[in-house]
Amino acid sequence: MHGPALRGHLIVHSAPARASRRSTSALGLVKAAMRKLAITIAFLLLVMGALVLTDRSENPTREYDAMSEEVFSGGWVPKALPADASGIKVQNNLDTNEVWVRFAFGSSSYSPSQFGFRA
Repeated sequence: MHGPALRGHLIVHSAPARASRRSTSALGLVKAAMRKLAITIAFLLLVMGALVLTDRSENPTREYDAMSEEVFSGGWVPKALPADASGIKVQNNLDTNEVWVRFAFGSSSYSPSQFGFRA
């Protein structure tokens, strides 16, 4: 017999019915595992996005094409840059009050160490 057989008041399933039930429960387990994996991946992406946004808000960056008074307007950049500085990039760390300044310049006589800075 391949279908359920009625014996007394009990319904007994034959072997093929049990096999299909096992495959259905295995499929359910796979679906549950995939759902957990998808939730985990979504959570990790959310955390990584928050970390990127936090870093940008705590380490703001400004860029200037050439030297101007605007470079010094925030009070973060010391007035020790050469007059021909260009491609100026200023990055601040608001937690440590550090400032990093990168720039290009044409004069070979400029040295940050003459102003007490590390080169």
